[in-house]
Amino acid sequence: MKSRLRPHSMLMRAEENLYFVSMMKLVGHKAVKHIVIEGADHGKCGAACWPHVIAFIETRLAEMKSNAKPPVAPDSKKRLPQGPANE
Repeated sequence: MKSRLRPHSMLMRAEENLYFVSMMKLVGHKAVKHIVIEGADHGKCGAACWPHVIAFIETRLAEMKSNAKPPVAPDSKKRLPQGPANE
């Protein structure tokens, strides 16, 4: 059985993705990105997507590392000394 909505499927997905990104940003997720890969669908976007995915992950990891705080000792509010055992 064919769906009559099939020709509009990709357009609806694009609108749903934009809505999702908007809602994520609205609730405070500032790192959300919306990237459009022209001419790609779910079967063709694989190779074109990976550079974006890898760049996003590398950027987020670098941000997390630069914002990391030294560990806190579990039984106190004192910071643990930095050294080879705590890195």
